[in-house]
Amino acid sequence: VGELAARIGVRSCWCRGHGNSCVLLSEKIGVAVVLAVVVTVYAGAAVSGATVLLERSGLRRPGTRTEKRLRVALFTAAGLGTAALCYAAWVEPYWPRVTVVELHSAKIPEGHSGIRIVHVSDLHADPVVRLEGRLPGLIAAEEPDAIVFTGDAINSADGLEVFKDCFRQLSAIAPTLAVRGNWDVWYWKEVDLFGGTGAVDPGHQAAGKCPPGRLPAGLDHDRCRPGGVKIPTPL
Repeated sequence: VGELAARIGVRSCWCRGHGNSCVLLSEKIGVAVVLAVVVTVYAGAAVSGATVLLERSGLRRPGTRTEKRLRVALFTAAGLGTAALCYAAWVEPYWPRVTVVELHSAKIPEGHSGIRIVHVSDLHADPVVRLEGRLPGLIAAEEPDAIVFTGDAINSADGLEVFKDCFRQLSAIAPTLAVRGNWDVWYWKEVDLFGGTGAVDPGHQAAGKCPPGRLPAGLDHDRCRPGGVKIPTPL
């Protein structure tokens, strides 16, 4: 897991040799494009709805076949978008799903019983407790040897205590490692997300220096790469 995290961290920095700036820029561009598409679809659907009302009231000529097809497409896209937003807000945050992946490696000594690692990501905690209250019990049932959190802790500062309470319980189950994701770096870079939870943030513990052959993963890993110098993968 450490070597895989190191490889991912290094590759994410290689795109222009300027640390995580290229990663953040590409993701911000992607978010901007998605938002632009969403705004265009809903604006188009609103205009189409107004046009239909004008046509039915006799204040506008009936639309052509092409215009009607475009309206159907816009209404359908807007409807699907609304359904997706409702799912993201009121279904997914309360619906846990446990996926088990078994990995094999020649580096594990023969006869070793193996290591069970629980990977958690994208809690996006809000002031209202959602899945955070059930998560410790679900993870404890898996009897992990370690827990790894790979970023995107909170949606707002008001959700910080909900997140920390959850992680205090997780850290009591097994050693817990945590790194920051894009959301944490963009909006909560100065917030102590993991302090007092018992979780270990390897990037912050590095304090500007990486152990030989190691690279803490996470989008704030530039502290281990002064001057944007490439650190070769240990593999």
